[in-house]
Amino acid sequence: MKKEAKLVLCYSKRLILSVLLALSFSSYGEERHYIAKIPGEYVGMEKNQFHMGVISINGNLITQVRALEENEMKGLDKITNALHLKRGENYLAIYPGLIDLHNHPKQSLLPLWCHAHGQFANRHEWRDWSVYSHSLGGNMNPWSGNGTVEKVAAFRWSELQAAVLGTTLMQGPRFYTKNFSISHVEGGDGFYNDEVNSNGDFVAKELNVQTPTDLFIPDEMTFIYRDVEPNKTGGRSFHDALVLTLNQKCPGLVELIKPLSKQENLKIETTYQERLESYNKRPTYNKFHALNVSREKLNTPDLFTRAAINSLKNKEIINEYCGETRGKDFDLYFSDYHSSIVSKLSVLGHANSSGIIAHLSE
Repeated sequence: MKKEAKLVLCYSKRLILSVLLALSFSSYGEERHYIAKIPGEYVGMEKNQFHMGVISINGNLITQVRALEENEMKGLDKITNALHLKRGENYLAIYPGLIDLHNHPKQSLLPLWCHAHGQFANRHEWRDWSVYSHSLGGNMNPWSGNGTVEKVAAFRWSELQAAVLGTTLMQGPRFYTKNFSISHVEGGDGFYNDEVNSNGDFVAKELNVQTPTDLFIPDEMTFIYRDVEPNKTGGRSFHDALVLTLNQKCPGLVELIKPLSKQENLKIETTYQERLESYNKRPTYNKFHALNVSREKLNTPDLFTRAAINSLKNKEIINEYCGETRGKDFDLYFSDYHSSIVSKLSVLGHANSSGIIAHLSE
């Protein structure tokens, strides 16, 4: 029985983009061809642009990656011996290789950890074990200091390892590796769309993919589970449940924050109107992008403004308005997590959001 070559395609709701995540086996000797957009770096052309091209696969090997010739472009709809990867009338994009959506590049210098034998229920257990801390910290110390040369060497060696194994797009921290070898997920490398569509209208730039975080460690989010979640009833939003909780624990604090947030929103509105006027006078893509950035900040909820976040971190303000019975988990949330939660909610609700990579435990 023949096994089909499988392309796993990912695209977000607005960006006309797909990613070649994996190749399963097709029968050797039966070459398949796929026509799509390919990042320029893989076809010897400008990196920061997509180019129409063809990818050929035989078995589990990519045998050809090339840009289409001018004469082929003219007769694109007549090419019948290849699968045209399209979404509607728009061609999708392919990264011709493996996609690594979770990596700690610098730690790739280390060998496999010999003390793990399936004894841990989740990652929050093993990483708190002193043996792990010693194995990681002790071996990584020479590469974790302030020496630029050492850090550059560690990160670039990791990328070369990934590239040799066929990775074309990778998630993880980077250090002096931009334009070095492979593309980075959260760095926005290649994760872009054309500035104009087929009608000549500007197309909004999508946000970079957001990286994994430790936002939802259960023991550190008890304030949310215990106090805020019970108030999130009747279709009430997280923000409004948070307002209700603060009114219960800290009378007067929300009223202190409201005028600060109003002032911040007025500044955002002023900036938006100025950018709109400038864009209408002489439209450019940069002005279009700046206008979209301002538009997404309009009418930020009271507890999600920068002024509110800073106020809720201020211990003097918290001590003045909130009783001692508020609990340590209350302080922990607003000092360490609220800003990050607001940021993630903003990304998820953004008109041009792309995606968030999360740990399974979250």
